[in-house]
Amino acid sequence: DKRILLLGLGEEKKVTLEVLRRCYAATVKVALSKELSNLSLLLPVVKGVAKDQVIRGISEGMLLSNHRQDGGQQKKGKPLVSN
Repeated sequence: DKRILLLGLGEEKKVTLEVLRRCYAATVKVALSKELSNLSLLLPVVKGVAKDQVIRGISEGMLLSNHRQDGGQQKKGKPLVSN
């Protein structure tokens, strides 16, 4: 079963690290709710934001959305995102 999720970041000039964090965190939440076992991404090119910063924002959002405050992992089994 293959799925495609299109992710809108909004106006390019308004894209920040926080926008990237929130959008990609939402992506992980959707993937977890669908109980997907893997996820492939195409990284956006954002004018005015360095490539390493784009990767950092995306990584932080994905990793933090996969973590609970009590130190456990979302749902049962392995996390979708690991570092």
